[in-house]
Amino acid sequence: MNDNDGQTDSYYKSLTRRIVLIIVVVSIIPLVLISGTIRYYFQVSYQEKVLDHLKVLIKKHRQNIDTFLNQKLADIKVQAESYSLDQLSDEKFLNERFKILQDAYGRSFVDLGVVNEKGIQIAYAGT
Repeated sequence: MNDNDGQTDSYYKSLTRRIVLIIVVVSIIPLVLISGTIRYYFQVSYQEKVLDHLKVLIKKHRQNIDTFLNQKLADIKVQAESYSLDQLSDEKFLNERFKILQDAYGRSFVDLGVVNEKGIQIAYAGT
């Protein structure tokens, strides 16, 4: 065999490896870039969707809490407007009103107090 044949074979094997490597690299780089871009936009879109869902959930909970508190405030206003200050200042009477509120609304009310215009509590019912 000729020494040139060995070099030629070696050259062609090296050239073949280089061509295969270039083809693999050239085909993989766009694939990696596209995959990375898709992943980034998916992640951004997913985060926006989750945040929007959480905002809606928080808004609903806030509305539920506001509705609950407004209902309880209305219940207290009914008591305040239905009875005189003298009646509500009597702790026995206030305890009766408190028990009625607890019977009607469960443990939503834990106590009930009457405060005068100076901010001093003059009657209390509760635990």
